[in-house]
Amino acid sequence: MSEKKVNTSIHKYEESLSVSAEQITLRFNIDNVHDFRTSVKKMRALLRWLGSSKRSLTASFTAIYHLSGELRNAQILLKDPATEKEELTGFRHWLSARVTRLEEEWYKKYDPRILRRLRKKIERASYKKANKRTIHQFFRKRVNRLNGILIIPSPPDEDLHDVRKILKDMQYVYAWGEKNELIDKGPTGEILKEIGHQAGSFNDRRIAIQLLSTYLEEEKPEGPALAALLETKQKWEEAKEQQKKELIATLKGFEKAWELRKLSGNLK
Repeated sequence: MSEKKVNTSIHKYEESLSVSAEQITLRFNIDNVHDFRTSVKKMRALLRWLGSSKRSLTASFTAIYHLSGELRNAQILLKDPATEKEELTGFRHWLSARVTRLEEEWYKKYDPRILRRLRKKIERASYKKANKRTIHQFFRKRVNRLNGILIIPSPPDEDLHDVRKILKDMQYVYAWGEKNELIDKGPTGEILKEIGHQAGSFNDRRIAIQLLSTYLEEEKPEGPALAALLETKQKWEEAKEQQKKELIATLKGFEKAWELRKLSGNLK
């Protein structure tokens, strides 16, 4: 696969980033934030696979990317039916205020020049060849990382968040490899997508608990409101633990299938 074709793909993601970033600035729609973050993940996966630099993104761009993540987390939780209960009105108001603050922070931090600097850094970088050998190495390295995390019977929640990132990298590189005929058509891409969704649901619940805990620490609600919040927090924690068990079981099944070449065979 020629370097020119790789550059073309990366530049398409750069263009998509510019459009979605401007859309966020005009209107902080949850879909615009999602599109921006998805474009970043797709481009970053290619850069992690073929780029020569460990830090493929600039510090200023990484800052607004992380900011978009905080914004997305609060937006997602505001849409959760569980937060619509009357007893959780105070928490919803707190989340709304958090969204407003993050939007204001975006206005302060975002500047089109950030994307132009990112584009220049990417254009100056050198890339490995996109071929069957390098794509297999990419997947083998990430499966090894999964193996390392799953050695522990119940990995820390943060490690499972890293698993989600690994799966996203694999999913997007796999899709790119299929499109460019570096990988034979097979079920692996859809499997990666499904497991990534499962890992994402677990992480959303983890973040929801963190935000609720922060609210309890900062606002110190009392009376019936506190009782309702603590009950909600307990339910979320129980749901998270069940999701964690199911996710670990899914990941171990994926790991075993990969080692048996049931999934990795079409990478050869």
